[in-house]
Amino acid sequence: MLEIKRKTWDSDFFGFEVGEAHFDGIVKLDKNIKNKDNFKLIYLYSQNKILDFNYDFISTRVEFEREIQTTELLNVSKSIILAGPEELKSEKLKDLSLQSGAYSRFFCDKNFKNSEFEKLYYEWIKKSLINIKEIDTFLYLVNNEIAGFITLEKEKDVFTIGLLGVDRKNRGRGIGNALVEYCINESQKSKIGKLRVITQGENYPAMTLYKKNKFEIKNYIYIYHLWNI
Repeated sequence: MLEIKRKTWDSDFFGFEVGEAHFDGIVKLDKNIKNKDNFKLIYLYSQNKILDFNYDFISTRVEFEREIQTTELLNVSKSIILAGPEELKSEKLKDLSLQSGAYSRFFCDKNFKNSEFEKLYYEWIKKSLINIKEIDTFLYLVNNEIAGFITLEKEKDVFTIGLLGVDRKNRGRGIGNALVEYCINESQKSKIGKLRVITQGENYPAMTLYKKNKFEIKNYIYIYHLWNI
């Protein structure tokens, strides 16, 4: 029997009950999901694609990791600056945070109908700007205007890239690559041995970017959305 566990933060934030479960392929899903009627939305995670199963939406989560070599030489852009809490008022940065989520399951799943995606990504960029001890937000400037940004979560032994967005009119100019290289350089300076990032398998530009910068795939997970609506 597959039992669903409540996702407290998601339930409180979205205003409806959200649960999650991890499928190992042992049980038959359609008749063996315990307490599923208690939730409006269930996230179902599986290492393998589930066949012969009715679902409302599917996305893939790809976890990348890169070894950091202190002797590696990088081209660090001088157009990148560290953002501060004052950027909370920046409408441009809010817009870029939404652009960064173009492949997000919260955007692509059209069963979200009450601006959940916008609220989630605004919350994400707000937390990144406020929690400056744990997260750095870097901005790429073109003519003193924000053309791109990236967030970098700092832990003791590993750094993790969170959001990455480049304005539509500035794409194809190497800005995303420059921001990723900047995070690699920050990891070097802090003597951190590993840099991680999670993206969507459907996000081909991001997949190409990280592979180009020597990130290797460490995990690949299918995420199914099961709606009770």
